[in-house]
Amino acid sequence: MKSKLTVRLVTDTKEFESLRDVWDRLLEKSCDKNIYLTWEWIFTWWRHYGNRKNLNILLIEDESRIVGIIPLMFSRFGKSFIKFDVLKIIGIANADFDGVILTERKEECILSFIEYLTKVIDNRTVLIFSEIPEDAEFLALMRSQYLTFSKSLIMNESVSTTCPYILLPTTLNEYFKSLRGKRRHNLRYALRSLQKKHAVEFRKFIANNNSGGQIEEFIELHQKRWRKKNIKGIFHDQRTRKFYIDVANVFSKKKWLNLSFIDVDGKAISAVYGFRYSQKFYYEITAFDTEYAKYSMGNLHIMFLIEDAIKNGDKEFDFLMGDEAYKRYYTRLSRRNFQIILTKKRFPANWWPRLLPIIMRLNSICRHSLLGKL
Repeated sequence: MKSKLTVRLVTDTKEFESLRDVWDRLLEKSCDKNIYLTWEWIFTWWRHYGNRKNLNILLIEDESRIVGIIPLMFSRFGKSFIKFDVLKIIGIANADFDGVILTERKEECILSFIEYLTKVIDNRTVLIFSEIPEDAEFLALMRSQYLTFSKSLIMNESVSTTCPYILLPTTLNEYFKSLRGKRRHNLRYALRSLQKKHAVEFRKFIANNNSGGQIEEFIELHQKRWRKKNIKGIFHDQRTRKFYIDVANVFSKKKWLNLSFIDVDGKAISAVYGFRYSQKFYYEITAFDTEYAKYSMGNLHIMFLIEDAIKNGDKEFDFLMGDEAYKRYYTRLSRRNFQIILTKKRFPANWWPRLLPIIMRLNSICRHSLLGKL
């Protein structure tokens, strides 16, 4: 006879830190694994941004064995009569996907999770999953189990964004054949034009004990572009700068970092701060010198990265959030991310799905400059 699953709450940073090994082992077994659910990403984020927030990590256990992890945190929004608490995934503010880690007895894990929520969610508490990929098993489980908890909780879901991606073939030539003839010609012409006048080199850093210099080189190139437009850029904020440097250093040790440059005559002209995890490349942050815009440096860099990913045996190249036109240059495929909001089934909870995005947006505008997000 199976034992009843239990939910254990982790609120202490030291216990969070001690979960490192078991966390990533479980993630490897989870169907919904992604780089933003790794212990390394979430713990690093917590160290930089966890102030004024409360840990609320849920460990779902089969007796003393962990079979699921839901890495939540509490944040407080608003004032006076519109003050409320939000439960959300740690690190999602800087991530493109969220979700949970489930390895065994998954439907029972969801029911145990919901049972816990019915005890902690009151009229002024909401739970938000912001960016769940449409093919996530967790999303399918929540939908299938909704009838079991619909009497106590309201689940509102909506599309939050679109993420284009490439399913990589085994050879670059095969991928090139999937592109339109004009696009193939434009890419090859841009590269030939650049190589006729300049020495061109693609260089990459995955694991490097002295990666700090390359990270600073990337940041400087990124900020240079925005300074020309009199815009601060994301790395103007020192906390953001330190966070991405720390992520690079931690990921470098795991060989998840994929930091690459295109040098023209020995000078970095284009750079991509990316990740590689579980046979997927994550196209995270870009930087380029606008003086070389006529050579379509961004497009050339993507082609170098696609070639490199195919050589590495990667299965997918993920452009991440945003359906920008340039991404459609390379693929017609995309997946939607869904937002799920869970609230108590009681007035005024019925209004939270409508009011919440407005309140949180106003809160963000008050706390941060919109230009500082670039």
